[in-house]
Amino acid sequence: MNRQLTGAKAEVIFPFLAVLLDAAAIISSFGISYWMRFYSPLTMIFPVTRGIPELGQYWTFSFVAMVIFCSVFALRGLYRLHDRISTIEEFVRVLQGTLLTMPWLFAVAFLYRDFSYSRLVFLLIIITSIIILTAERALIKSFQRKLYRRGVGVLKAAVCGGGELAKEINERLVGNPHLGYRSIGFIKVSGSGEGLNPVVGSISEIDEIVRRENLDMIFIALDHEDHHRLKDVIRQCEGINLDFLLAPDQIILEGNVQPCHVAGVPLLKIKESPLFGWKGIVKRAFDLFVSSLALISFSPLMLIIALLVKLGSKGPVFYKQERVGLDGREFNISKFRTMKPQAESKTGPVWAKKEDVRTTGVGKFLRKYSLDELPQLFNVFKGNMSIVGPRPERPHFVKEFRQSVPHYLERHRVRSGMTGWAQVNGLRGDTSIEQRTRYDIYYVENWSLAFDLRIIIMTVKEVISGENAY
Repeated sequence: MNRQLTGAKAEVIFPFLAVLLDAAAIISSFGISYWMRFYSPLTMIFPVTRGIPELGQYWTFSFVAMVIFCSVFALRGLYRLHDRISTIEEFVRVLQGTLLTMPWLFAVAFLYRDFSYSRLVFLLIIITSIIILTAERALIKSFQRKLYRRGVGVLKAAVCGGGELAKEINERLVGNPHLGYRSIGFIKVSGSGEGLNPVVGSISEIDEIVRRENLDMIFIALDHEDHHRLKDVIRQCEGINLDFLLAPDQIILEGNVQPCHVAGVPLLKIKESPLFGWKGIVKRAFDLFVSSLALISFSPLMLIIALLVKLGSKGPVFYKQERVGLDGREFNISKFRTMKPQAESKTGPVWAKKEDVRTTGVGKFLRKYSLDELPQLFNVFKGNMSIVGPRPERPHFVKEFRQSVPHYLERHRVRSGMTGWAQVNGLRGDTSIEQRTRYDIYYVENWSLAFDLRIIIMTVKEVISGENAY
């Protein structure tokens, strides 16, 4: 594929490709399910008692199913190919779309009474279609990312503004080529454009810039001091046929902004309770299930660790400490003791460091593989913590960070976690609290069950490798 594939064309081609491959996946799932039910070794478990039906009946129905599947997927927004969605999140989207499609298929099969379709075939269709659709979409995204990195099919963009917000957006566009944007530089709104590189022109020249550079979109990113120029910028953009995206000052960087309407008035929702209603119920049910299963599974290991801690050094087996969690409430966190008794009697509250002399011999091993954290499963079961969430800090550090780290308290809008988005990205222990806070806030604003599963899988890899732990 050559570089003549523009961003505008790619916005049509990739969704169209997804529709075609989805259609092929659905038809394939019917054929595979038919073979599995009537010809595979599965017949030894579920014998065929009424004879083998004609394949043609299933092929015909597969085309009806293809139309229903693609229609439901389109209505659910599954053809807006978001590159930042992980394979796990894509799997959840496909699962939801498939489960919404099946009642329609059952209804059509019920109305067509001339032929009785096998219920086992329908069950196999659900399973195989989810697997094939997820794999096919992962391949599309992989192909899409490779093209974007080579500059093929990207959307050409410019950033209109000259402050920190404009620089931040430009950095993100330049630093993430797989997202499918290529920034050509800045369009200055006022001043000399000092500190901006490259500057492609001023707002008064926007018409000429769009034609000269063949732009697909412009990001308008004005800092607070330039807000009075917004009307001028919008006026200059009138009559120009391309996408303009406005980044509200600070909001785009710190919140998950959603458009909404109240009594016909258009509004921007810049903050909402992240786990309100069913989201909170689902997350709590997930925590109870995982913590119960883990406590049963790991109880022999926890008994062995308790014995090793007791034999390894004087002092209690468990270590309890006050931490700050949901809504700023304090609670006692439980860990296996990994340090000598009274380790902070002289220093006061300090973070653990690599090669910390306060750590016991057994403690070093436990901390390397995060086994000292296992008693926190009891905290999760009781409801003080969650399996996934921002790691809780001590009251001493919370008082310090709330003054020095912007938006630090936003971390407390969800339950603290045994693991978190910051931790699986290497931000543990004595690392930048500002960076950790940004990752934690991103998690709070973008929570989903699929996101939790992704973090858990990444955590397992981190624990096995023993990296970033001390």
